[in-house]
Amino acid sequence: MDKTCGILAATLAFGLSSAVLAETRYIVVLKGTWYVGYGTDWDKTKTTPVPAGSFVVHHPNKIHWDGAKDEEVILQIMGVGPSATIRVDESGQPKK
Repeated sequence: MDKTCGILAATLAFGLSSAVLAETRYIVVLKGTWYVGYGTDWDKTKTTPVPAGSFVVHHPNKIHWDGAKDEEVILQIMGVGPSATIRVDESGQPKK
């Protein structure tokens, strides 16, 4: 399957989730405060707040966790696709 570059605007629900992506994602926070963390130490208290107007890169094959906490968040997500998102548990293992 051919890969293409795409842009997606996404409104996030409240809560955090962890994942690994196959390709790099470039993200701009358009509205709200988004919370981001990296690595297998999945801890909601160790996220970094990313306010509207900020730019984040999720690198491929690296565990990251992110989401909204107490307000609506709208992101602009850019990258190559189609792609796979692998959801992982708190130990960094793929969810079954």
